[in-house]
Amino acid sequence: MPESSAPPPVIRVGSPFRIDPPVVRIRAEAAQRMRRQFERGVMQFTYNGSLIASALVLGLAVPAIWGFPLGAALISGLGGFLAMFGLWADYPRLAFGLLVVHVCLFVFIFMKNFLTEPMTAVIF
Repeated sequence: MPESSAPPPVIRVGSPFRIDPPVVRIRAEAAQRMRRQFERGVMQFTYNGSLIASALVLGLAVPAIWGFPLGAALISGLGGFLAMFGLWADYPRLAFGLLVVHVCLFVFIFMKNFLTEPMTAVIF
């Protein structure tokens, strides 16, 4: 029983005429892959954060309907903008749901306050 202390020989796959890429090229490609993953990671955190912010802003917009309707319209517009960024987050269905809720809330506030009452009653 022979002892196999040496690693098994590397079996080359592919064309016998292909030249292996130099080490510098391999490292450059690895660095580019790492940079793409890093940049995607930063943007992914941004998208996830905007999704969370959209949900939090919804909690602020609903009580503002009765106290400050103009502010509630602005807040729901901001929430819709944040939800649009959240469409690229890890939970796009939740982001789409929040976007629909914010748009419906904005339309409700607009129809209730800006089309039925004079503008001075809404601001003051």
